[in-house]
Amino acid sequence: MSAKQAQPIDSLVAVPSSKRPNLGLGLTVPVEFVDALADAVAGRLESAPAPAAEMQADRSRLALSIAEAADSLGMSADHFRRHVLPDLRVVRTGRLRLIPLAEVDGWLEGNAARALEPVA
Repeated sequence: MSAKQAQPIDSLVAVPSSKRPNLGLGLTVPVEFVDALADAVAGRLESAPAPAAEMQADRSRLALSIAEAADSLGMSADHFRRHVLPDLRVVRTGRLRLIPLAEVDGWLEGNAARALEPVA
């Protein structure tokens, strides 16, 4: 490795700060900074909400709210209401509308197409 190339961060953490190599910009990275940054990132990852894919994988739920159904499809609730909801059967209870998972799955299967359709 030439003197101008940056070294992997693992090699920097193991090297005492007095012997740490130059990273090409005349800067060195203190071990304490790397440790604090790693702890901060790990803390944020632990407290992050579960992604929609995990929620969808939990099949103990039979129906989703409009916001949850939109999130599970990766779209805004407004877009979902305009373009998807009219095609779905919903369960109404008071003002609440619940969308059965089977309806969301069926809509997704019915509207899926290949990215590149074959040219005839």
